[in-house]
Amino acid sequence: MEVMKARVCIDISFLVQFLAGNKKAIGIWKEIAELKLEPVIYVIVLFEIKRLSLKEKFEREKYEVLEKALLEIAELIDLDRNLALKMEMLTTFK
Repeated sequence: MEVMKARVCIDISFLVQFLAGNKKAIGIWKEIAELKLEPVIYVIVLFEIKRLSLKEKFEREKYEVLEKALLEIAELIDLDRNLALKMEMLTTFK
């Protein structure tokens, strides 16, 4: 029987804070890596973060690096109401 990795859903507020260099967000990302959690990201979140980069809310190069990393390590899923209600979301940064 295959053991499933623990999953953590990455949301837009987390990615915005991460791209802004927020120390708490960077620390959480390190914990995700250290604990070998499986990042899950909704496709709509990738769309929103790309849209923000096109509006120059942060450097496009940062987005491109982040997008490449997420496509390599995260599971991309379509937003589904039932699945969304089951996923554990990261706390929104204030």
